[in-house]
Amino acid sequence: MLPRELNGSDGWKRNSSVSIHVPEAKKWWTCAKGRQFHIPGLHHRSICSVIRKVYSTARDLHFTPFEWYHQPTNSAMPWQRVWGDLFCSQAWLDEHKALPREPGCHLERVVAPLMF
Repeated sequence: MLPRELNGSDGWKRNSSVSIHVPEAKKWWTCAKGRQFHIPGLHHRSICSVIRKVYSTARDLHFTPFEWYHQPTNSAMPWQRVWGDLFCSQAWLDEHKALPREPGCHLERVVAPLMF
């Protein structure tokens, strides 16, 4: 029996078969693409449907990135940037600033960050 979250709802596709090419060690290459393997019984879901589901149901998400600073107890030391969560990363800040703006549109534009 499948776990409840894989029961076919929310766009899950079950028991698909895929073929993948896995590179071999150069010394034994039999094919330029590598050895082909067939994977039966794969359960998968569209990454777009996952993003839609998360953004439509989750609470406490950070939609706007920010810089986080800390001043050490010794006040003579300068403020230091804190790195830790994705929403305070330089990459997210840069992507957020680069989002295109449509003339006359006042809707908020956000980046949907993905971590793999």
